[in-house]
Amino acid sequence: MPEPLQKRIQYFHDEVILEGYLSRQAFATQRSPGIIIAHEWMGIEPHIIEYADALALRGYTAFVVDLYGKSNVPENYEEAKTLSDELRNNRHLLRERMLAGLDVLRQQDNVDASRIAAIGFSLGGCAVMELGRTGENIKGLVSFYGDVGSPHKENAKLIKGKVLVLHGGSDPYVNMEHVTDFNDEMKSGNIACEIVIYSQALHGFSNPKESKSANAGSSFDEHVHCMAWERMLLFLEEVFS
Repeated sequence: MPEPLQKRIQYFHDEVILEGYLSRQAFATQRSPGIIIAHEWMGIEPHIIEYADALALRGYTAFVVDLYGKSNVPENYEEAKTLSDELRNNRHLLRERMLAGLDVLRQQDNVDASRIAAIGFSLGGCAVMELGRTGENIKGLVSFYGDVGSPHKENAKLIKGKVLVLHGGSDPYVNMEHVTDFNDEMKSGNIACEIVIYSQALHGFSNPKESKSANAGSSFDEHVHCMAWERMLLFLEEVFS
């Protein structure tokens, strides 16, 4: 199978220059569903690019949004915390950054703009759910170990698509109380939501850079990642069928 077509795309939110990553199937003969991918707190890392390419090889057009800005690339956890906290504390800004990326994806001439889904990891999981709460026509929303709650729970009813949450049952950063609260939010909005708990998994189970020896609360788990990724692929088939 040919390698996917890949390119960096610069775009704007207000006066901030953003740079996302687009990956699509080569020699496509018809419009494809589009997938927005939202990165973790360290920005657009290699594993996020890899996941976009993997989706492109399955026939999707994947666009990794830039939540921070081209000039804001964190070099350590402290810088990442500063940048991510700004977005977590300003959900309007977070939504606007996601909407800017969504516009880029919809403008691609090979994308079926009526069939869009969004997936996110950690901070990106939070971002994806906030995108859903804007009321945009997103067929499916997927969070990998994201802080999926919101200070704007009343917006849950605006979510138009189905929701899939893939979460570590031993995650100390986004614990089960947060997940239970989110489940209640989805119930109140009458949203079709599936929550899958991997009981022994920590935060960051899909991030190969995460090492339990370096961070006791976060660790890559290849087995859990593979299970979660397969569930996501089935979910995408479901929402686009």
